[in-house]
Amino acid sequence: MNSKESICALFNNKNITRMGLRDVPWPETSVNWVKQGYPVTKKKYIDDYSGRDKFADFGISEYPVDAIDYFEMDLAKCGFYWDVLPRKGYSEVLEENGDWVITRNGAGAVLKTLKVLSGAPEHIDFAMNSREIWEKEYKPHLLQFDGTRVNVQTMKAKYEQRRLQEKFIYFSTMFVWETLRSCLGDISLYESMITEPEWIHDFCRTYTDFYKQLMDFVFTAVGKPDGVLLLEDLGYKQRLFCSPKTYGDLIFPYYTEIIEFLHARGIYAMLHSCGCVTEALPLIDRAGFDMLNPMEVKAGCNLITFAQQYKDRFVFMGGFDARILEGGDLAEIKSEVKKLITSLKDVGARYIFGSDHSLSSNVSFRSFKCAVDTYRELMWY
Repeated sequence: MNSKESICALFNNKNITRMGLRDVPWPETSVNWVKQGYPVTKKKYIDDYSGRDKFADFGISEYPVDAIDYFEMDLAKCGFYWDVLPRKGYSEVLEENGDWVITRNGAGAVLKTLKVLSGAPEHIDFAMNSREIWEKEYKPHLLQFDGTRVNVQTMKAKYEQRRLQEKFIYFSTMFVWETLRSCLGDISLYESMITEPEWIHDFCRTYTDFYKQLMDFVFTAVGKPDGVLLLEDLGYKQRLFCSPKTYGDLIFPYYTEIIEFLHARGIYAMLHSCGCVTEALPLIDRAGFDMLNPMEVKAGCNLITFAQQYKDRFVFMGGFDARILEGGDLAEIKSEVKKLITSLKDVGARYIFGSDHSLSSNVSFRSFKCAVDTYRELMWY
């Protein structure tokens, strides 16, 4: 079986032969790996999230080889490359130096972003702090379909490359929860979920329709992916950001709707949620998701327990404690990879190996290679 066939077998729970492989090194991680013997190329790499040169800010003339190619990973992200903030293409630089830039974006949010270090931006200010502002200044921009929001050319190039490689192709995007957080900011969002739930529903209704229109446009203009990964961080350490009931009332109805939309088109629905999602598992199950990622150990997730309860419901992707990789002890890495994979086989889980978040600059090339080599020794069911 090729990569696509092997991963589809996991999703279909039929004719399964082996586990899968997928992980994401940060740009600075890949640059560090080059100093440790990782191969380079003259070919620029288009970033899977921004659609721009992944290493543009590093001032290098040779680039780390694509990790998907080097490690022969099974899943490849090919977009969506699109602008989903209300005011399309709007970005105002407010302050900048060699290390960071502060910008106001198309949702009126002011964010401080580091240039060559990965991580979430610092939240400074949010203009969309009332329903009146949302309805007057931002919502109207989302009601008229605009295909120019999508970078079709970049998506098609990536899509065609990965199809030739017979990879399992997925597109990924924020959906209603992360879009709410990025537009309203956490304080206004959480207050409004209690005091103005009608506004939250209106926002989610508007954006669900908006995302569905854009997705159908992309599926026609670019091609249909095997899966869509929704990037929706529902929790933090040990807890969800709000109660399961609140999520169930205000957010998950729109997950169910978009999952039904994807399934009707023969596309798997995949969820990426950082933080502890233990309390949300029944909601995630009922909504109809096919895959769960990344099960952060440091946030309180227990992949083995999840698999024991939901092995027939989800494919699990990730879940290997990145702190073990960061520690750099090869014997420990090999032992822990073996323990995790063996335990998941014993449970009967469908699994795609990877870290419980992504690969920080504290992960050395030899550490990750050791983990992958160990996985390959054990990947067959």
